[in-house]
Amino acid sequence: MNYDAAAWHEYFVAQAGAAAALAGLIFVAVSINLREILRFPQLPGRVAEALIALVQLLVVAMIVLIPDQSARALGAELLIIGVVVVLSLLTFQLQSLRAVPAGAEGESAGSPRARVLIASQVVGLPVILAGATLVAHAGGGLYWLAAGTGLAVVAGITDAWVLLIEILR
Repeated sequence: MNYDAAAWHEYFVAQAGAAAALAGLIFVAVSINLREILRFPQLPGRVAEALIALVQLLVVAMIVLIPDQSARALGAELLIIGVVVVLSLLTFQLQSLRAVPAGAEGESAGSPRARVLIASQVVGLPVILAGATLVAHAGGGLYWLAAGTGLAVVAGITDAWVLLIEILR
């Protein structure tokens, strides 16, 4: 397995750029559709979820790009980031669940019940696994971040689509 962050330099430079661009797209979506977003009690939380997932990508990329840091130090940093992200997303998702009763009108525009608890795990778990395997120097190492990046980008694009397009239907 590859535990050398320097070998991943180009990948994380690209990740930082993509995360920043997608976070900017979320801000544009919110500024264009703020009135519509505020009509649905679960959507402000979804905005927060999208931003947390994308900011996580940006912060992870910046941390991995710090030169001459040990794999164990990087792993500890990733563990902390992953746990904070999972708990933050879970908090917003539980607030969304409380805001909209099951089967309420507009539920599909925001946060369908089936995705509520899964999203925080899908975005944060790979960061936690990467951190743990770097600390242990056994397992998938930075390859977990590659999996997590793909999932977070898909989640960010999906949220941007909902906030820009679907909300107007």
